[in-house]
Amino acid sequence: RWKVIAEIHSEFLFTDGQHRGMIADFSDFKKDLREQTEKLDHTLIIEENSIRKELFFALMEEGFSVKIMKFRPTAENMARYFYEAMQGLGYNMKAV
Repeated sequence: RWKVIAEIHSEFLFTDGQHRGMIADFSDFKKDLREQTEKLDHTLIIEENSIRKELFFALMEEGFSVKIMKFRPTAENMARYFYEAMQGLGYNMKAV
């Protein structure tokens, strides 16, 4: 089991328009974070070249959802993964 808790920050709030008084629309932030996490939900997350190819293909044949990462999927690296993914979507991240 895993859970992602993400924080954004800004020194300024929007001063006009639909986002006045906000740093981001929370519903957009929540939707975007959910999309990022759902990519890995019910998925075996493994580091590239960390298992034998035969095992990988056997898992795929059995219908397992497998995501190969270029890094070891520790809590710290996964936090960085989500941090960078959300930053790439334009959010000013504080912590994940």
